[in-house]
Amino acid sequence: MCCDSSGTCELPEPPLLPFYAPNVFTPNGDGINDLFEIKGLQKGDKINIYNRWGTKVFYNINEHAYWDGYTTSGEPCSSGTYFYTLDLINGERKSGYVQLVK
Repeated sequence: MCCDSSGTCELPEPPLLPFYAPNVFTPNGDGINDLFEIKGLQKGDKINIYNRWGTKVFYNINEHAYWDGYTTSGEPCSSGTYFYTLDLINGERKSGYVQLVK
């Protein structure tokens, strides 16, 4: 932090993280952790979510992509571990796991 003689201070900008993905969510309607939302996505980034048998249950192309525990066709998903992939507009591919707990 650097302050001048008038008392004005300049705070450094925090670094931007490429993305943040939680590893568990609880879509039970209580308003706490009801969505699996990856922070830091950009317009055009793609997310795919697969069940343990490798069947794609959800996809979205949006910088505000979130998963509410339902398939893309509106069916509720069961509790368990799901695999996701992110195809970022910069050409990177990321992946991880998320636990759905009801």
